Amino acid sequence: MPSQKIIDIGFLGLFPKKIYHALHKYGRELERVNTTASYDYFKLVDNLITAFIYRLLTVQKVVHILLAQW
Repeated sequence: MPSQKIIDIGFLGLFPKKIYHALHKYGRELERVNTTASYDYFKLVDNLITAFIYRLLTVQKVVHILLAQW
């Protein structure tokens, strides 16, 4: 079974599932202990995933702009 590196998956615009599941599992444990901390934690996880995906879209758009001017 071929394995993908995080960089390869990142270029496809996908967030690695195993990392995503581990982050959410930890968040659920935080919910059991402290609800305020879990809200902040899930907000940070969402920001991380958004940054991971939108960074790639921004790079792609810059490349399109540069190529269009060429």
